[in-house]
Amino acid sequence: MASTNPRAALDVSRRDFLRLCAAASGAPLVSLAPRSAFAAEPKRGGTLRVGFYIEAATMDPHLSGSKIDRQVYHNIYEPLVTLDVKLGIKPGLAESWQQPDPKTVIFKLRQGVKFHDGTDFNAEAARFNFNRMKTEPKSVRKGEVASIDSVDVVDAYTIKLNLKRPDAALLATLTDRAGMMVSPKVAQERGAELERNAKGAGTGPFEFVEWVKDDHILIKRNESYWNKTGGPYLDRVRYRPLMSDSSRWEG
Repeated sequence: MASTNPRAALDVSRRDFLRLCAAASGAPLVSLAPRSAFAAEPKRGGTLRVGFYIEAATMDPHLSGSKIDRQVYHNIYEPLVTLDVKLGIKPGLAESWQQPDPKTVIFKLRQGVKFHDGTDFNAEAARFNFNRMKTEPKSVRKGEVASIDSVDVVDAYTIKLNLKRPDAALLATLTDRAGMMVSPKVAQERGAELERNAKGAGTGPFEFVEWVKDDHILIKRNESYWNKTGGPYLDRVRYRPLMSDSSRWEG
């Protein structure tokens, strides 16, 4: 007999939505509903429509101060390190790291990763990003990377962060926007336009397609994504600002 409890129906709907969000990027799926509800493996294809209560502010992670932006970024851009389900630090664009002394952090970067514009992610690209966060006049990340004095390229896929002082929070900070890598080519050639047009800028499972102001942001699956262990499954994700109650069910 079907449930007549609207709250129960809403709870299932929420679980379905969380599972879809995980499936979008190919993340490991945790069971959020009875096994029978999700018996089949995720299928490729389709568009996920996501509503935000306000519009995003910028597509440049180094200039962003909005929590809405970061929900889009984690599909387009990738940080050097990420968080696991227990909030531990795990590899991202950096395969491993070591701290030989309290004021030095050495990252071994993942090889074979390309930005969406086809350029290589490597040590020079990582150094460019740290320098940009520290020197760009509009950077919102300056305080987050303030403990970093300089960045050395040790070899093509190794960087060394020289710290001004020990910073126990640095790795956690680099799991978010301060660790997200932007294509140097795109940042240099596009300049301020990057705030509205992030085509080619990231390395993530989805690529930026367009941003139509007050209407939507559209991203599509990155067919050349470096992580082949699963996903992304969706063809596209479409984000819309919900300017009114009626707009929540449109488009």
